Amino acid sequence: MSNVVTTPTPRRGRPKVDEDEPITEEVDDGELITVVEAGRILGGKQKPLNRATIYRNLERLGLKIVHPTPGASRLSLKQVLKARARAIASE
Repeated sequence: MSNVVTTPTPRRGRPKVDEDEPITEEVDDGELITVVEAGRILGGKQKPLNRATIYRNLERLGLKIVHPTPGASRLSLKQVLKARARAIASE
């Protein structure tokens, strides 16, 4: 056994959003997130929404899918946050 200490490599990309804390920073209009990240924002950390649920309710949630490349689906972070705010306000 060696005494080599390794440090974890930093994650690439945009930092994960903590759903317990409100997002107060300015959101770029063109910022895109994956459908899985949108499920975490809309459903929370403990019970994120399934991708199929998001796809079934796109129109009701007021979301539009963007396909930057074939096989990749993205959502606007701004639209997802607005949908989350509407859901919270309707409770």
